[in-house]
Amino acid sequence: MNFTHRHLAGYWAAESLEKLGVSAVPAPPATPRVEAERLKTPPPRAAKIPRGPSPLKGMKRGKAVRAVPQAARIKAPLDEMFPHQVKALARHAKGKHGIIFSHGTGTGKTRTSALAAARVRSETGGKTLVVAPAGTRANYEKGHHKWMPDAKTQIVATGKTPIRGDDVAIISYEAWKTRGPEFAAKGYDHVVFDEAHKGKDPERGVFKSMKEFRHLFKRYTPMTASLTSTSPEDVYQLVDAMTGGDHDLGSSSEFRKRYLMTAGEEAGFLKRRRMTKREAGKIVGFKNEEELGAKLKKFIHVADEEDLPKGTFPTAVPETVEVEMSPDQLALYKHVLRTTGPGVRERLESDALTDADLVKLQKGYNSLSKARAVSGGVHTMTTDLNFEDAIKHTPKARRLLEDAEAHIGEVGDAKIIIVTNLIKGGVDIIEAGLKARGISYGVFRGKGKGGTSEKERQAALTAFQDGDQKVLLVSPAGFEGLDGPNATMVQSYDPHFNPERVRQAEARGRRAGGLKHRAPKDRRVLVKRYVTKMPEKSGLAASLKRLVGMEDGDQHVEQKIYARAQQRHQLNQRLKGIIRGRPRREYTL
Repeated sequence: MNFTHRHLAGYWAAESLEKLGVSAVPAPPATPRVEAERLKTPPPRAAKIPRGPSPLKGMKRGKAVRAVPQAARIKAPLDEMFPHQVKALARHAKGKHGIIFSHGTGTGKTRTSALAAARVRSETGGKTLVVAPAGTRANYEKGHHKWMPDAKTQIVATGKTPIRGDDVAIISYEAWKTRGPEFAAKGYDHVVFDEAHKGKDPERGVFKSMKEFRHLFKRYTPMTASLTSTSPEDVYQLVDAMTGGDHDLGSSSEFRKRYLMTAGEEAGFLKRRRMTKREAGKIVGFKNEEELGAKLKKFIHVADEEDLPKGTFPTAVPETVEVEMSPDQLALYKHVLRTTGPGVRERLESDALTDADLVKLQKGYNSLSKARAVSGGVHTMTTDLNFEDAIKHTPKARRLLEDAEAHIGEVGDAKIIIVTNLIKGGVDIIEAGLKARGISYGVFRGKGKGGTSEKERQAALTAFQDGDQKVLLVSPAGFEGLDGPNATMVQSYDPHFNPERVRQAEARGRRAGGLKHRAPKDRRVLVKRYVTKMPEKSGLAASLKRLVGMEDGDQHVEQKIYARAQQRHQLNQRLKGIIRGRPRREYTL
C-alpha cells in the first residue's frame, strides 16, 4: 500500500512508516504560502502546480495548492497508532464521499475519528462536525484536544447554543436533525457520525436528515461497530445515506434481490414448500458474497480486536451463570405475562420485529419490561418489600453479590465493574446489597431525573481507578466512554438485544493496556453474564410460551434476549468477513 498523503508522509519518518509495511512518499516541496507562514509574513496568492510530473499524487494539474499551516499538523507519532488506523486514514483520504469506519469495541474509534478530523484540517483547512450520543461527547472533546492541541473545540449542548465556528463542533443527533444546515453555513464540510447505526433505519429522522443534508457537506465519516442491527439490509441504508445515493449497489429492492438470502432460499426447494410465505421471505443472510464484498469494500473499512497487536488487551475469561428463578419470582413472572396486551403479543409473535419494536418492548410499561424487572428483583412488583427481603427472594442478585464478595476476598488486586441495563431491578437492588455487605463501591449512572451529578460520577470513577473503591456499579448511561483499565472482573447483571451494547458494556473493564502491573500470563479479566432461567417444571402455559418465543422449551425471556443478540452478532461479523474477503461461519458473542 502506498501512503501518499502529505499530512503523514511529511510529518512522520519514513522508517517508522516502513515498520508497518507502508511505503512513504517524500513530502512535496514547500510552496510560497508555507514559507510565508514560517516567516510570519502575509502569504502571496496560492501557487499552481507546474506542468509536468506532479509532486502530489491525485492532485490535478493547474489546480491551486492549499498549503498546510505548521500549526495545523497532526500531532501523532506513528508508533502511537495501531496499523489499522494508518490504513483507515489512507482510505479516508481516498474515499469520494468519505468512508464508513466499522471498527469494533476497543479499537480506538475516538482516536481514529480525531485523526481523520486532523487530516481534513491539515490538508484543506476544513472544519469537522461530530454528531454523537451524550455519553461520548466529552470523550470526543478530549480526543480532539489530544490529537489537535491547537484546534478550538465547541460542544453545542442545546438547540439554542450559538455556533462559534470553531475547528471542531460536537452535537447531539437531535441537534443534527434540526441544525445541520446551520453548521454547513458556518463552514463545516466534514461530518463524523458516532454510533452511525442510528441512521440505518429509513423511517427515522436521522437517516432522512443524513440524506437530505448530504449535498451541504463534502465528506461523511459514519462510525459503527454494527453494520447490521435489525436486518442484513441495514448496510445498504448506511451506504446509501453516506453517499447520498451515489453508489453501484442499485436500488434497495435490487440490492435485496441480488445480495440478501431468504429463509426459503437457504432451506431449498423441498423444505420451502412447507413454509408460509412470510417464513420463506424472511432475510437470514447474504449471497453472491464475493461480489458483495468487493462493492462494499469501496465504502467501508473494517477493524476488530483481531487487527490489534497481540497482548493489547487483557485476556477475557467468559462465563455464563444461569440462576433458576425462585417460586415467588415465577409466580410474579406468570402474572405479568398474562396481562400482556394484544398489541404486544402481535409484535412479539411477528417475524418482522424491528429495532424500534424491541426498544418499545424493552423500555415501555408493558409486561415484557416488567418480566425483565421481576428477574432483577421481586421488589419491582410490590411496594411493601425492603431490599434485604427482595435479595433473599431474587436468586440472581444474591448470586452476583456472593461472587463479588468472594472475588474481593480471593484476589489481592480485585476491582469489579458491575453493569446493568435497568435502574429498578438493577442498580437499586445491587447497590443495596453492596451496602449491606460493607463492600466499598461507587455508582456511575445517568445525570437525568433521580441521577447523579457529573461531579459525583467522576468522583466515583476516580475512586475506583485509584483503588479506593473495589466496585463500580454502572448504569446504561455509563456504557459509552467509561474507562476502568485495571478491572479484574466484569459482572453483567442482565442482557440486551443489541450485541454491541453487550460487548460495549463488558468492555468497560477490559481496556487496552489494562493490568500492566501483572505478569502477561496473569492479565486476565473474568467476564460473568448472569441469566435467569426457568425451573424445570415451570407450569407456564403453552400460550405464554409462544408469547415470549419459547416454543422450543421453557426458555426465560433473558435467555431469549441473549440468543437474539448472538444471532445478530453472527450476522454482523459474517458481513465484516465478507468485506475482508474471508468470511467465517461461526462467531461467538
